[in-house]
Amino acid sequence: MASEYLEDRNGVYYVPGTRISLDSIVMHSATDRRRKASARISRD
Repeated sequence: MASEYLEDRNGVYYVPGTRISLDSIVMHSATDRRRKASARISRD
């Protein structure tokens, strides 16, 4: 699945022209979401 947004390198998707994998973006997003939810709970 090669496109202008993703490139496949040995079965791992990356942002073209970078060393940033799609997996790392997804993990960062999930971690950030959990951190925000945790902060909201502690304020309540």
